[in-house]
Amino acid sequence: MAVIVVEDGTGVSGANSYVTEAEFEIYALDRGITISGDKSILLIKSMDFIETRDYIGSKANGSNPLQWPRSGASIYGYSLSYDQIPDLLKESQMEVSLAI
Repeated sequence: MAVIVVEDGTGVSGANSYVTEAEFEIYALDRGITISGDKSILLIKSMDFIETRDYIGSKANGSNPLQWPRSGASIYGYSLSYDQIPDLLKESQMEVSLAI
């Protein structure tokens, strides 16, 4: 079983997910989906995909291994704080996890 380390916008060392296993489970339950398989593995596999995408703005800290947090990013015309992890990104990770 993999250990999930969540990026919270502060540049967490060793982060490998934007959401917790508990958040993922609630997201699935709210949609009537039962998760089969190891939640941590599904989240890490989804990050393999999520992290290959191109995003607006630039990484807030060049030493951070993950694409987020970012500076100069906006969603629907609203600027995001340099330390914000967008809810849409978190939802995307969970959707990809469910698709796997």
